Amino acid sequence: MKTEIDYLIVGAGLAGSCLAWELIQSGEEVVLTDVHLEGASSLVSAGIINPITGKRYVKTWNWDVLETDFTHFYQRAEAFFRMKLLHQRKIYQILDTIEEENQWLSRMMQQEYAEFLNWSKHSFDLCPNLQAGQSLGIIERAYQLDISKLLNLLRHFFKSLNVIREKVFNYQEITREDLHWMYQDLWIKKGIIFAEGYRIFENPFFNWLPSFAVKGQRILFEAVRSTQDLLKSEYTIASTSDENIFWCGSNYEFQNTNPQVDPGEERRQQLFIQNQVDGEFKFLNSQCGIRPAMKDRRPVIGEHPHLKGLFVMNGLGTKGSSLTPYVVNHMIRFLKGTASIDKEMNISRFYHLKDKL
Repeated sequence: MKTEIDYLIVGAGLAGSCLAWELIQSGEEVVLTDVHLEGASSLVSAGIINPITGKRYVKTWNWDVLETDFTHFYQRAEAFFRMKLLHQRKIYQILDTIEEENQWLSRMMQQEYAEFLNWSKHSFDLCPNLQAGQSLGIIERAYQLDISKLLNLLRHFFKSLNVIREKVFNYQEITREDLHWMYQDLWIKKGIIFAEGYRIFENPFFNWLPSFAVKGQRILFEAVRSTQDLLKSEYTIASTSDENIFWCGSNYEFQNTNPQVDPGEERRQQLFIQNQVDGEFKFLNSQCGIRPAMKDRRPVIGEHPHLKGLFVMNGLGTKGSSLTPYVVNHMIRFLKGTASIDKEMNISRFYHLKDKL
């Protein structure tokens, strides 16, 4: 006997889980299918939301809109779960050269950056080992999302409704009858939404999209630090929800889908921690996460050009914590027919690639 639902969501990482939560809140019948696969990026992310990025220290794409969307979204989640999830942080950026310092100070002089950037020649408790010739750029208004806590809360919520299936999705089991899709015992009235992270590379319906792998590696360590703010240089040190457990990572390797830890990268992160953390510390474990990103570094959402009712929401890259609410809002409005998708994220920008196959 078939169970009727509105949407099947493939993938329960940050994007898929937030989309499912919003759809359920709006009255839709939703089932998620997901299992924690090795290399899943949401499980190892530090949830850092940085408004100023890159070697030129430029404001993140569409920042003003993103900030409004993610603060509202995560605050609603906090109220729903009665749990603090989004924290405002400072980021202390080590400026190693006079060129980096000049670039930073030049940005500070621009009006649109004045509220974000500060600067100091002096060490802080966060960065006790500042070397001669180095200075600190300070990003005054960054954020950190407790992704692991949010995902655990959402998964418990889905389990309480009996709407999550913890199994690997099998593309071969999708069938079509008239205008509707079916998967195993599910009769899906409105569509299947693929929010599956790096598994998009093997998705037979959307593997034609111009995506590439971004592999990151992080190490957790135990230490005593006097602040929850972030330190950033070639790596980033961030707090976690556990008081004395810290995260170090944010270096990326492209086109590598091997989920195994690279011993050389692990050693480089350990040396960075040794150089930046005073006092005793203990290395705990290393883990990798693989994210898909589009060639133009923008998310991709929308409907398959030829298969009505098959949707994709992917390509958030390394900015998932800030982009997810914005992307989810667009996807919800599109599914309900109340708004079109921003052309910079719309899958239609890649339709010509499918037509060439």
